[in-house]
Amino acid sequence: MNMGAPKLRIGRAYFLCGYYLRNRPIPEIETCIYIGANIFEEDKAEKEPHHYFERPEAYFAKEIAEETAEYRSSETDEDAPEELKEPRFRVAESELAALVYDYQGLRKWVVALGEEPNADEAF
Repeated sequence: MNMGAPKLRIGRAYFLCGYYLRNRPIPEIETCIYIGANIFEEDKAEKEPHHYFERPEAYFAKEIAEETAEYRSSETDEDAPEELKEPRFRVAESELAALVYDYQGLRKWVVALGEEPNADEAF
């Protein structure tokens, strides 16, 4: 449904959109932050560019820690958060248009959920 790949800007939020089941439009939407294209040396050997995204919890870890510090009691020493499972992931340029949406694209995608085949069974 995405009309084309969004113009990606580093530090901006994007959304990976898809369905859990092929024949039912149960949406899966994941927020991610764009961190750049071909950021690793091994990317240069690839046939097409790869775009990297990071989960917001990892991208904003420092800011999150600073914001939550004021709510922690100095008497309770909380353990450091568990390491994030695969905080970064990459998407081939050829897959951007099918998977990655900007905010406006996300809005259109959500509105169109009701028009998907078998939507009446999902919603």
